[in-house]
Amino acid sequence: MKFGGTSMGDLERIRRAARIVAAEAAAGKQVAVVVSAMAGKTNELVAWTDGAGRPAQGIEPSDDEYDIVVASGEQVTAGLLALTLRNMGLNARSWMGWQIPILTDDAHGRARIEDVPGEVLGAAMDKGEIAVVPGFQGVSRSGRITTLGRGGSDTSAVAVAAVLKRSEQLAGRRVGIILSGGNVDLERLPFAGAAEGPPRRAAGSS
Repeated sequence: MKFGGTSMGDLERIRRAARIVAAEAAAGKQVAVVVSAMAGKTNELVAWTDGAGRPAQGIEPSDDEYDIVVASGEQVTAGLLALTLRNMGLNARSWMGWQIPILTDDAHGRARIEDVPGEVLGAAMDKGEIAVVPGFQGVSRSGRITTLGRGGSDTSAVAVAAVLKRSEQLAGRRVGIILSGGNVDLERLPFAGAAEGPPRRAAGSS
């Protein structure tokens, strides 16, 4: 499942999303949820990084700390949704991009997903856990948080759905994802071509 920024816009909307997730779990389905930041939050975080100024003379520009800041919006909503589900009596936890892990290249601000090992996430779901994943973020092979650029949360949702579909833990089970634009054909969207991010300082939706 995927919830966008409007669906995560405030606590009441997060509670509404939690009820939708709870209904899916009650129907006997294994559930993984990918969430965006609250509507407008990513643009606000980008503006904060702009306000921090430019690198001093002699300091090599780098976007790694930019990614640390702008990835935090999805971390907040993932934690809030998981907490809300727990408070409803459900077994849920958040999984940061680096914990799954969602492995990307080093192109901070517009990273491309290279691989998503699904064994740990699939095993947790097989034990009845609802997995809540912040979209838009991954981790480079050097261990730094990365962001996927414009539309990155949708990219995350497709990647998570694809890896669960191929995972041995979920073999033979129907795994799909529905986004605001309709059903996504998982077979036609390889990880390496899934994200086309905006230029480094362009405020964009996650």
